[in-house]
Amino acid sequence: MDDASSTSEPEQPTTADTPAVADAGSEPELIGLSFSWGRVKLTIDTLLTALILAFVFRAFMIEAFIIPTGSMARSLNGAHGTHVCRNCGWESDFGPAPRSSDAQAPFVWPRFIVCPNCQERTDAPEQVCPPPKLGDRVLVHKWPFDLGGWLGPKRWDVIVFRDPADSKINYIKRLAGLPGETVEIIQGDLFIRRRGDPQARIARKTPAAQESLWFVVYDQNYIAEHDGHYGIRARWVHDRGGTTATGWRNLARRTIQCRPIDDEPDVIRFAPEGPHAYLQDLYAYNRRSSGTPVADVRLVAELTPRGGDGSIEFQIKRGEFLYGGRLERNGAATLTITSLRDSQDVRVIGRAALSRLRDGRPMRLELAHLDYRVYWSIDGEEVVSTSDAQYAPDLPSLREHSGDMPAVELSIVGEGLAFDLRGLRIDRDVHYTYRPGITRRAWAGNGFSLDEDEYFVLGDNSPESHDGREWYRAGEHMPDDYRLGTVRADKIVGRAFFVYLPGLMPIDQRGRLRVIDIGRTRFVR
Repeated sequence: MDDASSTSEPEQPTTADTPAVADAGSEPELIGLSFSWGRVKLTIDTLLTALILAFVFRAFMIEAFIIPTGSMARSLNGAHGTHVCRNCGWESDFGPAPRSSDAQAPFVWPRFIVCPNCQERTDAPEQVCPPPKLGDRVLVHKWPFDLGGWLGPKRWDVIVFRDPADSKINYIKRLAGLPGETVEIIQGDLFIRRRGDPQARIARKTPAAQESLWFVVYDQNYIAEHDGHYGIRARWVHDRGGTTATGWRNLARRTIQCRPIDDEPDVIRFAPEGPHAYLQDLYAYNRRSSGTPVADVRLVAELTPRGGDGSIEFQIKRGEFLYGGRLERNGAATLTITSLRDSQDVRVIGRAALSRLRDGRPMRLELAHLDYRVYWSIDGEEVVSTSDAQYAPDLPSLREHSGDMPAVELSIVGEGLAFDLRGLRIDRDVHYTYRPGITRRAWAGNGFSLDEDEYFVLGDNSPESHDGREWYRAGEHMPDDYRLGTVRADKIVGRAFFVYLPGLMPIDQRGRLRVIDIGRTRFVR
């Protein structure tokens, strides 16, 4: 497997320090030196000072790196092309065809591209896509880690470090395990047990990191004109107990409408059809899924009330439980969990009282199951969520059935309330994969313990990331007591914090200069 996460040799910082020039017609006064030699001396002093400052700055403060490969896609891209799907209009980045581990090898066009939204397969990409781009260029803070303490490495930081197998190569990954912890990945989630703790607990991602780790499953703003490859299709369909009468309208348009025809609940559900990778770990960069289902999802939409006096409810069915986020006209928000073994067992997790819904005023709704936590969010604020006491993972059962991911179904219920839904979208969380014969540590029931000054890292593009789960070789530069799978503290370069030249593409295949995509400069989360 290629070094999907190695960075290229760091860029050398440049300085554009210009010496001051005397006013025209005046003669510079340089004691003991002629005019010409004085100017030369000033130039040499300026250049030497600039070089010294540049080397000091690079050694202790900030260093620039280029990312050549896709182990952190889509958070950070390696060499890639960009494709706009002709079927649905979704824009996605894709990686090169499988190649050698040489990160400097030229971009090789893959045989096809797969749109992650409609799963349309496009052949002959060189004819339909612009020229390939280099990887993102990132700036890396070095000094905070040197100071340590609260400025030191934290879980979910994106860090650059020296490859344990080759001191000349830098890797970029997300920090997952800290010194003194035991790391275990169960059904795609990260669990941590600290020394002295009786059992492992789930390591929930920070809000900033999580925004980089949501991956689109289906976006109603990008509706396919026709079925995807092999008849694949995703859509919302109504379900009223076998009848055709329904208040739902425009299910194949960007704005879905609900206009109640009676007081009974009216349901639509997400219904992907055909052999598909929906709700699997599909990455556009990889052009495929590993075949692993993902059970952590969120349902997002903009609600605009249009009349009536009922409610709307988002639902996520996950295995044997149904989670519902309900919002009523009077502003009452409720989060429930229903056991599907006994439909009468409905637990109200919590309630919140909001202001009454006003017709024509849009609101953003979000229901998510994430890291064994369910939350119901209104206009960006979590109004109700589960606590660990209300909902927690059963670790013995999860370890026993680690290969059996719970099935996920999504639905929306309208009851008496007329409304429009815009921007309806399904996202999935990152899923840390287990690959038999390749994964060597930290899988379910096989926790990996870290000693002092040892860290554990994972790639965001988990199916294609060669990271701490898989390392099998250490270079001669590593000390004798080095343990495979760890990143030593003294090998960490620093924290990546800013993408300053995303996908730099200065010249296309015809030698024409292209404009840098400044709009994609961003902070690394």
